[in-house]
Amino acid sequence: MNNLCKVDDILPLLKNSGLTLREHQINGIETILKWINNNHGGILADEMGLGKTCQAVIALDLFAKSLPNAKFLIICPLSVIEHWENELTRFGCGILKIFTYKGYKDTREKLRPRFSANDWNICLTTYTYFRLDHDWFNFSIEIVIIDEAHSVKSQQSQLHQLVRKKQCHFYILLTGTPIQNNLNEFYSLLSLADNKEFDESAEEREKFFDLPRKNLEKKLKEATEKYVLRRLKSEVCKELPTSQEVILLHSLTSFQKQLYNAVLVANHGFFEQTTSQRQSLMNVLAQLRKAVAHPYLFPGVEPEPFTEGEHLITASGKFMVLDKLLKFLKAANHRCLVFSQYSRNLEILADALSFRGYKYEHLDGSTKAEDRFQSIDNFQRPDSDIFCFLISTKAGGQGLTLTAADTVIFLDSDYNPQNDLQAAARCHRIGQNKPVKVIRLLAEHTIDNVIRKRAEGKLKLSDFVLDDNSGLFIICKCSSRSSSF
Repeated sequence: MNNLCKVDDILPLLKNSGLTLREHQINGIETILKWINNNHGGILADEMGLGKTCQAVIALDLFAKSLPNAKFLIICPLSVIEHWENELTRFGCGILKIFTYKGYKDTREKLRPRFSANDWNICLTTYTYFRLDHDWFNFSIEIVIIDEAHSVKSQQSQLHQLVRKKQCHFYILLTGTPIQNNLNEFYSLLSLADNKEFDESAEEREKFFDLPRKNLEKKLKEATEKYVLRRLKSEVCKELPTSQEVILLHSLTSFQKQLYNAVLVANHGFFEQTTSQRQSLMNVLAQLRKAVAHPYLFPGVEPEPFTEGEHLITASGKFMVLDKLLKFLKAANHRCLVFSQYSRNLEILADALSFRGYKYEHLDGSTKAEDRFQSIDNFQRPDSDIFCFLISTKAGGQGLTLTAADTVIFLDSDYNPQNDLQAAARCHRIGQNKPVKVIRLLAEHTIDNVIRKRAEGKLKLSDFVLDDNSGLFIICKCSSRSSSF
């Protein structure tokens, strides 16, 4: 494919639309072209917030300009499909003709005749619709772009296997977190980028990982240099305001301690005396996390009748510290993103914020797409008076831009630290003009600390392979009774 157009061919068209590219984005596009010229795909692994989407779109401009009859497929999470539509229109330069395949079953049935039409060259869909209707994606695909490509990190996953079966020449994978849990997952991504070099068979995979340590390290470094493009914000966006993580250590309330210990020793008698419903203590780890987060996560613990009041805050050490923190941030005109693993935890927090008179938006996995986009728009408006955006980590960690906030608060940590990094990047990205504070609440001497230690180990693996620097964080010990920070 040595007859591909060059980046310089597209720059005048972008300029006519009032668009410019940063140097690292031009280099990213050139790298994608180089991968294709070398007859393999690659992993665009820029740190979150550096514009991977626009780099991919402009690369598609060049491919479509060079190959007028070629068709391309983009697969992304539902949460960012509207963002992709906007970016394809904005950076498409009139070259890209978009066919968005989404909607309820009857809507998708009406769209299916368009698969055989010639009025589009970009098919945009989501993981879910691709899985449900994969048989309809039977056209010849020049390039498949997978956004948030860590979703195909498992070779055994249905999405990975279905993507692999398509008639496709090249895979371009976009992910800010190419290494999440282990090197096996990284190998699965490399196998999509170049199946000849990284065969998916169990024998070849085992042969790769059975190499002597020094040889394996060398092979990994070579693979990273050849197939992975990784840039950090600290390296290519010197003008981007700084980001600093602060860990606030806090204690539990007296009742939380009793609850925590009852879970540890499977004391069913304690729950029978204090709750109106029978509790399952099978998943001890999950129950410990709930005890640390908020007692009302256990059915029957919240006193009836259910009313907003001070008890929503004083029942949890985490919420008591958060309450004082939000009071300080509000007085200083900061705006916040608050993340939690538990949607129910965010619902309790929403009630507490209403009680305090704070305006907020709320987004979790059950939020409809149109409501999600409206909430983001409400928060991002320059004249917005919304103080907090409550987001479940899984639902809000992918592709959202929430640069109106300058403070990120984690009520609890994800088992996978890369999910938290992605969540924090919703705020600290291109477009942010204020320094960002990432504040993590950790209950001292509890399961919170165990999860944090495991996260540090996983981040070291990413640092080793990608030469990342996870940065520094400050640890502060606070008391829920403290009156200021």
